[in-house]
Amino acid sequence: MRIVSWQNSTTEGIDIMIASDISGSMLAEDFSPNRLEAGKDIAIDFIKNRPDDRIGLVE
Repeated sequence: MRIVSWQNSTTEGIDIMIASDISGSMLAEDFSPNRLEAGKDIAIDFIKNRPDDRIGLVE
């Protein structure tokens, strides 16, 4: 048996755009393992803490 239920809820959030540099310089290893991966990890942590916001990514 399949049960489906709906619940209306209202939340407030903001629109956020994250800009990511994907140039070759982002492969520098002054962050571990490199700048690009470090930036991704930071963005993931940021997004996890913003459940009600709409977030977009541009590269």
